[in-house]
Amino acid sequence: DEYTLFDPTLHPKCSSCNVMPLCMGGCSKQRLLHHGEPQCGVYKYNLNDRIINYVEKKTLSQTA
Repeated sequence: DEYTLFDPTLHPKCSSCNVMPLCMGGCSKQRLLHHGEPQCGVYKYNLNDRIINYVEKKTLSQTA
């Protein structure tokens, strides 16, 4: 039940995070292993770079 009961909108670390809608509080198993603390994934730290990389690849593939 602990996997499904977590609500990231109620956790201060998640509710103030602009990436939360993508991760929804991270991995449930990792969160349980770390005493209920959300474990932020890679999106929090490199989302801008991933978006830029995606756009660049799309642009290159459309011009080829």
